Amino acid sequence: MGAKRQQRGVGEELGAQFIAKCAVPIPGSRKPERLRENLAAADIVLTANEVADIDVALDVTAMSDVFGGTKN
Repeated sequence: MGAKRQQRGVGEELGAQFIAKCAVPIPGSRKPERLRENLAAADIVLTANEVADIDVALDVTAMSDVFGGTKN
C-alpha cells in the first residue's frame, strides 16, 4: 500500500473514497491534469482500512480546507 498510495493524487484518493461508499462524485475540473486525476479515481480499489483512514482524516479536517467553505 505504501509506495502505491504515495503515487496517488488527493483527487484520486477522495474520488475512490466516494466510489467505495457507492456515491457518485461530480468533481469540477478546470485544469486537464485535475480531470485526469479525477478519472483515475475509477481505477482505484481502496481497502476497508484505507476508506476508514480517509474518513478519520476528513473528520478532523476543516471543510474549508477541503471545499473552500465552512464545516457546520
